[in-house]
Amino acid sequence: MNKEEFVLYEEALALSEIGFDMPCSAYYHTNKELRFHSDGWLNEKCVASTYRQAFKWFREKHNLYYRIQRTVFPLDNNSEEFNYFIKANDEKELQDNLLDEYSTYEEAELACLKKLIEVVKQKSK
Repeated sequence: MNKEEFVLYEEALALSEIGFDMPCSAYYHTNKELRFHSDGWLNEKCVASTYRQAFKWFREKHNLYYRIQRTVFPLDNNSEEFNYFIKANDEKELQDNLLDEYSTYEEAELACLKKLIEVVKQKSK
């Protein structure tokens, strides 16, 4: 697995604070260095999930779904931007991110993950 597949340290810590409990094959050491567990899966204080695991956890535990949209502008040399959308099961789409634009899919994905963390934190208050 590539390091880019794993959430960053700050998001891994925030996920553990809101109850992320899926077993992971990597963790962040005390110096914030990503390390892989030699035995496969583990449950540590600051586990490093993949983005896929984190988004799956939001779907399964909190009924939060996301979508990242790519928009191409043909009149502007086919430039592109990315946006994300979040929807809670049986609720309206969250609209406060519609003005945000990201130049890469990965930037939009990270912003979406941060927003999902924020949503869960707000719901738990």
